Amino acid sequence: MFEKIHGLQHIGLPSVRTDETVEFYETIGFTLKGRFFNPNNGTYVRFMEKGGLVIEIYEAEEGEKLPGAIDHIALDVEDLDALHAYAVEKGFNIVEEGSLPFWDNGIRYFTVLGPNNEKVEFSEML
Repeated sequence: MFEKIHGLQHIGLPSVRTDETVEFYETIGFTLKGRFFNPNNGTYVRFMEKGGLVIEIYEAEEGEKLPGAIDHIALDVEDLDALHAYAVEKGFNIVEEGSLPFWDNGIRYFTVLGPNNEKVEFSEML
């Protein structure tokens, strides 16, 4: 059965401010790939893509319980210092930065908060 699993297709992200969310992901290089109406609940879903990573941004009502919320989305990057400078220039809310002894030579990273308080980690393998 495992051979039928080809990899990550998308990450679902509930949003109460979908337009702001789309704009945020565009500022970090994602492209809007599709906007679809969901007839089951009368809302719209947007799919955004960057380097094969697809995020499904779906409308959620304020205060709605959101089961299975994602803690963070980690993006594989190069030249972390340049990206950090860009995040500062754009006024992103940087909530964490550091390094960890992961993989062969460790990683460096920083994490920002998106419009829905989702954490987006920029991670560079050393």
